Amino acid sequence: MNEQPKTWTISYDAEASDLQAGYSLFKKICKSAGRSTRILRVIAVFAFVLVAFESFREHTITPGVIGVGVGALFLIFGVPWQTRRQLTKLFKTLAAPHTTLPITVRFDDEQISFTLSGKSEAKFFWSGVLGVAEDEAVFILMPTKISFYYIPKRALASEVLEQLRLISPKMTSKC
Repeated sequence: MNEQPKTWTISYDAEASDLQAGYSLFKKICKSAGRSTRILRVIAVFAFVLVAFESFREHTITPGVIGVGVGALFLIFGVPWQTRRQLTKLFKTLAAPHTTLPITVRFDDEQISFTLSGKSEAKFFWSGVLGVAEDEAVFILMPTKISFYYIPKRALASEVLEQLRLISPKMTSKC
């Protein structure tokens, strides 16, 4: 007879402290998390300085120069501002009194899924996961070098945590 694999389910209410702990662990492990944005900003500063120099040297300002200048300024200031704004909004949502984000995590030998009740769902096959890590507060799963999903340890029974450790890819110390 064909036996169904055991599915484990974890449900918890997301809290700002859990997200903060997960983000701190992710930043510690994935030093590359903000590297691509920093590289783009350096390129934008270089392009802006080069265009400004050419404009002053030629004493003309063309639409192309204005376009490059606006694009460079957006990369320098807009992208970090937008990222910070989104994180601030998420932290405020989680920190508001009587606000909870119920999350359900299901996993078996083949895949893991994270469901934000009625809003979104993310599924990953274990073979496609870049790595996992844990500390005393959270267990994080990193599907890419720039993203992570977290499960607070307070929501994990000891047997479920042990099963996660057995099934998940090797623990990673860096991305």
